[in-house]
Amino acid sequence: MKCKNCGANYRTRELRCPYCETENAIGKIWLVRRTETIKRFEAEKKEANQKYIPYVASKIINILLVLVGIIMIVTGVTVFSKVLKPLIIGGGYDKVYVSQLQEKGDYRELYNYLNDAKIFESVPRYLRQSALMGYDYCEFQNYRMLYMPDDPEKWDPSYIELILNKSVDLYTHNIGVYDDTFDENKDQYQFYEERMMAFWKGTCRCTDEEIAFLSDKENDWKYTEKKAICENIVERNKMYNGKSESESESEIESESEFESESESESEQESESEFESESEFESESEQESESESESESESESDSGFKIDFDFEPAI
Repeated sequence: MKCKNCGANYRTRELRCPYCETENAIGKIWLVRRTETIKRFEAEKKEANQKYIPYVASKIINILLVLVGIIMIVTGVTVFSKVLKPLIIGGGYDKVYVSQLQEKGDYRELYNYLNDAKIFESVPRYLRQSALMGYDYCEFQNYRMLYMPDDPEKWDPSYIELILNKSVDLYTHNIGVYDDTFDENKDQYQFYEERMMAFWKGTCRCTDEEIAFLSDKENDWKYTEKKAICENIVERNKMYNGKSESESESEIESESEFESESESESEQESESEFESESEFESESEQESESESESESESESDSGFKIDFDFEPAI
């Protein structure tokens, strides 16, 4: 704009003329309007923030309520299917679901179902036996994976004892409900029995004497016996570590052949000693017989002479 005093040109928003310092009324009006606009903007912004925060909070609360409702529905359905439904159906458990678990061989899930539903004691005894066998077998597998790595150098006899205890419990039914195998669990027990025997023979490389000792259901093995077997298992596997099965089998065969040869040699020696003793006894008997015969002959000869020299009285 043009200054009314000095005629110089300057910006309309200037409050005074930069040349003669004459006040600019238009610039003052602009400043007042600008200040009012800023104040109005700040007030509207503050009001908007006050309205927006409750709105967002209400939306978050609504979302949380929906999620809680979904969780409650899912939990209710699960509780109904596992707890209430079996009680409503009758018999204390869902027979269809249990039969499905048994057909799939998922005995660990059967144990979890019976335990979670708090109906373990109300189901038939064969189901408890099946569930406990499955639980013990899963524990055996977990212990074996944790404490028996591929390298036997890392085996610890104390952990081997823990695994061996589980295998013996499975094989010998060393729990109350394990006393007799029910007909419904024959196949399950046979499967575990074969697995335990394969574990003893293949993984542990147990001898026939050790296997007979472990599989004896009447055997109450002591701590010293367990410790000795576990230490033998560890040392035996360390000795065969890194060797092929054919090499280990050949070594076992050579050891058995050596033992058999030593046994045969000892038998032959004992037989030869016995024969020498019998020959010595027979020779001594023959000598005694010959001596007795010579004595008898001498006695007969002396008697004959006496009779021959005898002179009758005249």
